[in-house]
Amino acid sequence: NGFSGIYLTAASANTITLNTVCTSPQPGIWLNSSNKNYIYSNNSYSNNNSGFLIDGTSSGNNVDSNIARFNSISGFVLNSNTVLGCTITNNLADSNGSYGFNITSARYNRLTNNKAIRNSNAGFNFVSSANNNIIVHNLSSNNRGNNGYGFYIQNSSFNYFAQNTVDSNAQYGFYLTGTSTADTFEKNNWIPGASNSDSAVFNNCGANTTFLFRYNYWSTTDSSIINNRIAGANSAQILWSPFRTST
Repeated sequence: NGFSGIYLTAASANTITLNTVCTSPQPGIWLNSSNKNYIYSNNSYSNNNSGFLIDGTSSGNNVDSNIARFNSISGFVLNSNTVLGCTITNNLADSNGSYGFNITSARYNRLTNNKAIRNSNAGFNFVSSANNNIIVHNLSSNNRGNNGYGFYIQNSSFNYFAQNTVDSNAQYGFYLTGTSTADTFEKNNWIPGASNSDSAVFNNCGANTTFLFRYNYWSTTDSSIINNRIAGANSAQILWSPFRTST
């Protein structure tokens, strides 16, 4: 129809639930400058765009228990520095053409209990000053291709990553680059894939920028092996000790 399946603009306090959207040329479900909406248990698949998009000046939206599958771009997108205070929880992004969850410039959001699997780029992507977000209890698994990272963080700071599982991705589990600073990673579980089995963390940020990677599980108890799994121009700035010996 040339449009999104469901499009809200300047709309607040709506409940969007139990809908199926497919083959749209625009994002399947799109919230633009809309606040405090509840997006629950929808299925957005095979759209020629992303499955779910929140942009403009949007705050306080709750996106819960939705599925984004086989979309040509990303599964779930937060795309604006005025997308604030949204809760993204219990969602599945599976086999999308780009990222599972793409957080571009959005701030102060919370992502919990989501799954990003088999996407063609990173499972979770934080770029362009996507700052001060909380990312807890998520799974990033079997994301593929040359950019198949578990978590990709570029020019984004003060984010908190905890108790996430990064499993069998094609590239590094955590990839940090650009001007990112003061991101914290603790109590996460990293499990290698069949290829790139030592690709846990890559750090290409500034030489004077340290990142705390405390109490993570690295699929080994051998400190020398863990050290070899940390790479990049500034790998020494990844503070990975102490670490856990089991999940």
